[in-house]
Amino acid sequence: MSGAVHFGLVLSVPEAVAGVPAGELEPFDCLKVASDRLLERETAARLRKLFPGRRILAGELAERPLCELAPEENIKLRLDFVSRFQERCRQVKAAGAAAGSAPFDLARAAIDPDYRERLLDLLRCCCGVLHEVDFTLQLPWRVPSPPGGAAPAGCGDLLRSLPLAHLGVLAEWHPHEPAFAALPDGGLNPIRFETRDVEIIYEPLTGNRLTPRLLGERLDRLRLPGRDLRVYFHAAGVTGDGWTMEIAELSALVRQMRNEHKEWKKC
Repeated sequence: MSGAVHFGLVLSVPEAVAGVPAGELEPFDCLKVASDRLLERETAARLRKLFPGRRILAGELAERPLCELAPEENIKLRLDFVSRFQERCRQVKAAGAAAGSAPFDLARAAIDPDYRERLLDLLRCCCGVLHEVDFTLQLPWRVPSPPGGAAPAGCGDLLRSLPLAHLGVLAEWHPHEPAFAALPDGGLNPIRFETRDVEIIYEPLTGNRLTPRLLGERLDRLRLPGRDLRVYFHAAGVTGDGWTMEIAELSALVRQMRNEHKEWKKC
């Protein structure tokens, strides 16, 4: 039987949701929070109060420029990166995160053989800590790929050459881009088995809205037997009081999709 689908929020400013009614937060059972914020004692305490027992994904375990450049650095700098990365994984795990994401350049690795080998070597060194502390590393992959960029098949091949139980794909969906709608039915199959989480990135302030028709069927195709799928809504640009309205709309969306896809619930 295919796993359940869980829904969550990307909170760039966790305190912004403090005034949101508890009933509107109830449908969301997972969160993505920047690792720097998660390590702030006050922020961690606020999250535990607002979202007790929720699963947390720590974002940006290392900054994007460091992740992209580290594979090509000299051995001393690579070892320093690995040491700092492993320590950050331990820290966010201790703060309550079950997983974390880091923006390594998978797209370049999928089309540049030399960079690919360097990145794989770096990941092998970084990933030793994952088993040690029971922590999952999610590697972002943009959907759709930018024009001229690597296809999802390249990402799938890359990860299958590094078969680690605590490694997966965080699929970054941009559902309002024309190329997303143009994806064929099997367009996500090459990374289906590696995709554990989906981050849906959209800009509500520009009028882009999310609907069950836009998301439902594609999410359903990512479900696999024995493994749950987590979906995080990233409402780019929302600030202040805008969160109350946006979360109310997302809460209604989740309830509608769950009603239309009753098989997404755990039995």
